[in-house]
Amino acid sequence: MSDHPYQLSPRQQELLDRWLPGAQVVRDHSWGQVERAVLELVRDDERFIVKAGA
Repeated sequence: MSDHPYQLSPRQQELLDRWLPGAQVVRDHSWGQVERAVLELVRDDERFIVKAGA
């Protein structure tokens, strides 16, 4: 999940890659008003919502 348009810290990206390896971002639900990413991911036909804050 590298080369992404949303902002995650290196540590957040590392954890996400470890917890959901191979997951693909299908939608960014972030509001853009606060330092928080809300991402919809898909892996093996399962959907996940991930919320990461600063």
